[in-house]
Amino acid sequence: IYQSSGGWGFRESGTDYTAQAKSMLKVDGGIRLTNETDSFDQDFYATRLAATAARLYGVDLGYEPASSHTARGIAGRIFNTVTTNGDHLFTYHRNVMQHQMSIDKWLENLHFLDERQDPLIDVAVYYPETMNQLEDATFRHLYAWGFNPRAREIRRKVEVDYLDERLIREGFLDRYKVLVHVWGDVIEADVEEKIDDWIRNGGTLIYPSFPRGSLSTVEGDPDLFSSWSKGDTGNGAFIRYQGDMEPPSLYADYVHERLLDVAGLHPWTKQILESDHSEHVFSSIQKDGHLMVLNYSGDVGFIDIPHRSRVSLETYSIHRISMR
Repeated sequence: IYQSSGGWGFRESGTDYTAQAKSMLKVDGGIRLTNETDSFDQDFYATRLAATAARLYGVDLGYEPASSHTARGIAGRIFNTVTTNGDHLFTYHRNVMQHQMSIDKWLENLHFLDERQDPLIDVAVYYPETMNQLEDATFRHLYAWGFNPRAREIRRKVEVDYLDERLIREGFLDRYKVLVHVWGDVIEADVEEKIDDWIRNGGTLIYPSFPRGSLSTVEGDPDLFSSWSKGDTGNGAFIRYQGDMEPPSLYADYVHERLLDVAGLHPWTKQILESDHSEHVFSSIQKDGHLMVLNYSGDVGFIDIPHRSRVSLETYSIHRISMR
């Protein structure tokens, strides 16, 4: 049994992705997302919380398009399924068979489904569910300027999971070295306390310059945030960006620079952070030591990984590279 849901997280649509994933444990079931499109960016930020929850709770995960997509959507969707260890990938007959390029990309890339496995991810993005319930700017509109554009830019630098309040409450933050905050200045007190414990035990929290004020609890208490800002972080670190937030890529560039200095990241994560690649190239590390690479561009691309030869990437193509 798979529980099916779409949308992109706004509460009026009735979705609570982590609750839905957890609920399927009772029936040994899974979840199926119906919100993939022709945009890999949208496929990422519309599905990532549910995909993270499915893996952390140990339930199966499947994908379905929100109606149509083209050849580039085929490459992006297969990559998303492979790198999140999806159980199944569904599409409609016409999305493949009505265009020769779609047929070609399907035949070229489908075999990568045999390489599905869990990813190796050191960095999480905080998913501001409390803010989602308090204001429309977070998720209400698909192109909302609150969360999605900033999270998208972080993903262009490094593979990430999403953690909302439920996942943090249940202790999953301990699996990550870095938590990146991109939107929202109100949080539940018990969740903030979990983050505080994690920081004091060696975690690194990176926080944007906007919202300009302090992160406060629902009750209006900013004390923990004030302590972090003063350097009271135990064995961990609180890093606040002071620059402009527009365009969102500026914050992502800063996060990228600071990640290079974070101790304890997996050596493969460090290698990818130190790599160079063309625009619209995405990567995801697999636990067996391979790197899945997607060139989501109509131009031939490349990736340069330190101490390895440059790899040329055909348009809308997927590659699997050994990291060993």
